[in-house]
Amino acid sequence: MTLQAILVVKLSSIGDVVHTIPSVLALRARYPDARLDWLVGAAAAPIVTALSGVDRALIAEERPTLRRRGFRYDLAIDFQGLLRSSVETLRSGARLRAGRGRWPWLHVSVPMYDAERTPHAVENTARVLGALDIPFVFDADALSGWAGSLRSRGEELAREQGLPRPFVAWFPKTRWASKDLPLDEVARFPGAAHVLLGSPAIPAAPPIAAAPPLRNLTGRLPLLDSVAIALAADRVVAADTGPAHLAALLGARIAGCFGPTRAARTGLRGPSATNVESSCGGCYRRRCGRAATCMREALGAVTPGVSPAIPP
Repeated sequence: MTLQAILVVKLSSIGDVVHTIPSVLALRARYPDARLDWLVGAAAAPIVTALSGVDRALIAEERPTLRRRGFRYDLAIDFQGLLRSSVETLRSGARLRAGRGRWPWLHVSVPMYDAERTPHAVENTARVLGALDIPFVFDADALSGWAGSLRSRGEELAREQGLPRPFVAWFPKTRWASKDLPLDEVARFPGAAHVLLGSPAIPAAPPIAAAPPLRNLTGRLPLLDSVAIALAADRVVAADTGPAHLAALLGARIAGCFGPTRAARTGLRGPSATNVESSCGGCYRRRCGRAATCMREALGAVTPGVSPAIPP
């Protein structure tokens, strides 16, 4: 199959967009000369804009329809599987449409989930490629240049923020209250400074008795700057949140803590990533009376030692 122009549709969330990156890189490897555009929501657009191999990030909130751009595609792939995202493949005018979900306008489709054979979101998303006879081979080296430049940016930001070595970066907050990390546990990591990153914002650094130095930068930095500091950190501790998934994929020394969500399904993926879970995890409730206990249990399984960062 010869393709000159491909449209990828994955609108949100940030973590889901990160889980789609390996599939998009495999698609680029299969069609190195094709134009490859990605339709994405504004929140995750900085990731797609910076990703090598994507020719153009199309912001979903900024265009009425794809056809009005005057560009036609040979293939449009909906990696998300929602009605809204799937309709975008139809609006693109692509002669071949593929995606997740059994939408009638798709020429090639796969079920939304196959938890038995592809439990993790990365492989589950990539099943669309298999249906198109496109090999799913994730080449991590394709991200090395981006990771290196972001790490250098993170070192610069750490100096600007006055973060001494060693320091631990935290992604403590999520869109689900049940996934948030208990920040009084920062005191378990002695001998290091600490910086809180990500969004949503924490209005003020939490009061922590006998705590090491702590900087609260939540909600104050662009997405990629938060990830950059994480890449430069001696260690990262994170909830199940989008920026943490990107930091892990790019090589951060990161531990992901899971309570209501399962690491088998959405665990951090990366060369230096580990995941810990609570014993009662997997309820997938956005609010839960036991959430704080579960997250504290998961965080308690993270070894508190901090090793010096290895220079890039």
